[in-house]
Amino acid sequence: MNLVFSYNLVAHSQTSAQAGKISLRILLLVFLLACLVPLALVGWRELYQSFLERQEPEIVLLETPRGIGITPVSLRVRFEDDLSGLDEIVIRAKQRRRSTEIVRKKLAGVAKEEITLEFDRKDSGFEEGELTLEIRAFDRSMWSNGAEKEIVLRVDFKRPQLEVISTQHNARRGGSQLIFYTAEDENLALSGVKVGPHTFIGFPARRLDGAFESVKDLYVALYAIPLDIAENPRIRLFAEDRVGNTKSSNFHNRILPRRVPRNRINLSEQYLDTTISRLLNNNYDIINQYQERLGIDFKFDSTEQSQARLIENFKLVNGVLREITENRLQSYLAISRYDFYWDRALLPQNGVVLRGFGEELGYFFNEELLGQELHTGFIYAPRSTTNKVIASGSGVVMFSEELGLLGSTIGIDHGLGLASIYSWMGLREVQKGTRIQIGENLGQYGESGFAAGRQLLFQTRVHGIPVDPTEWLSRSWYQSHVSSKIDEAKRSLGIPVRLAF
Repeated sequence: MNLVFSYNLVAHSQTSAQAGKISLRILLLVFLLACLVPLALVGWRELYQSFLERQEPEIVLLETPRGIGITPVSLRVRFEDDLSGLDEIVIRAKQRRRSTEIVRKKLAGVAKEEITLEFDRKDSGFEEGELTLEIRAFDRSMWSNGAEKEIVLRVDFKRPQLEVISTQHNARRGGSQLIFYTAEDENLALSGVKVGPHTFIGFPARRLDGAFESVKDLYVALYAIPLDIAENPRIRLFAEDRVGNTKSSNFHNRILPRRVPRNRINLSEQYLDTTISRLLNNNYDIINQYQERLGIDFKFDSTEQSQARLIENFKLVNGVLREITENRLQSYLAISRYDFYWDRALLPQNGVVLRGFGEELGYFFNEELLGQELHTGFIYAPRSTTNKVIASGSGVVMFSEELGLLGSTIGIDHGLGLASIYSWMGLREVQKGTRIQIGENLGQYGESGFAAGRQLLFQTRVHGIPVDPTEWLSRSWYQSHVSSKIDEAKRSLGIPVRLAF
């Protein structure tokens, strides 16, 4: 019994030792596998990314021409593939069932490539009409993943044709003028008048008068001679097609001089402490954000409640806030309706004109000149019989809101680039988008904005440029510069003119 037991103990010990060795081997194997699996995964990932991936390359159009015309243009394209890399790019031009290879480039696995193609009329070899550019890219994976983009361009080597129809284009500095012309091009995009750096867009003449409906290429443009324009600005008619071909021509335009009266305005301490302080407080965040965008870290140099602070406030309002307000106003006036709403002179307000258009105003406080302004409208004071502000002409309300230095303001679009602006109002009774008839009530005189009392600032603008309201409020000016021009264009085109009785 003892012998058997001893034998069993020895056998059990040998079995346990063998089992221990096997367990150790298994642990070593598991450890080795645990070490090799990440390496295998990394290798597999690299294999996948460099050879087995299925993601197509990316084609990014950085610069695309409107078309191919007389002036050289560029096509700029970026190709990207961050996995297996780029293998080849191909660009072909297809026109009238003919395909021409423009670019074929081997890239040997680079991740990014950018190319620029120059198209010049002299050596493009293209015919006028529609052209399709096929842009393709392939990667270096096993599947040779490909991407493709198509661009359809128009090829046009003809300039638009221009001809002036109206005559006698005489405008005073700060005044308005009307011109009739023909602009011929099957792909015409834009036409009008350029006065120095300013552009005044033309509209189809049929919008102005239905009698011109049958004259396909007849246009009319309302343009202005800005008050602050340089001496003898270049004035020319222009046209541009969808490809970018342009044509311009000079036409006779006489600019009449304007006398600029200079007036002194003495500011009271009460005005600075109430009106200017209110304007600054209401618009301070806007002013501060605007200056931050310009990289200006503004800080007051004076102490609060001092006259020096009042002066700083005025300079900030009259300078920075005036600029911010004008920028916002220009954004509203940038697009004018093709519809035509004015068919007569504008109506004046029922008030007394305190300040006229084109005056150079100097603002003084205690004999110190704080700022200047070239006045661009009329300042009305209400008559005792009424407090109403009326629409000087028919149109559509572009905006009705608080507008910085202009205070409570309404803008009316009369069409073809003409707009009237009513500022410093109190109660406003019309909303944006409302169709307004001439003489309709808009609201009341007020003391908002820059107003120094119960007043109204009235402006007329042509494509955003302030013009003299005196002209548009004059029946005789309207007859000689608008109605007569329309009749002259009709006669030159053989269209009957109705006689007034």
